[in-house]
Amino acid sequence: MWEGVSATARIMLLGLAMDAIYQFMVLGKLYAGEAIAVALGLAFVPYLLIRGPAARLARRWQDRASVGGTH
Repeated sequence: MWEGVSATARIMLLGLAMDAIYQFMVLGKLYAGEAIAVALGLAFVPYLLIRGPAARLARRWQDRASVGGTH
């Protein structure tokens, strides 16, 4: 559970940092609401959508490798 929270928090912080840097460079100030919306829409949501299927594929691949190695 904590691994998932940690990974999700890391993704959100990275998205917020990248958008804050962009806003400071282009706009000259930070719009917190927009930064949160961008981080949620472009970092958090895709992460959640990809994490589940990727974990299932990895588990399936790992199960096949363990079955193949025992015979």
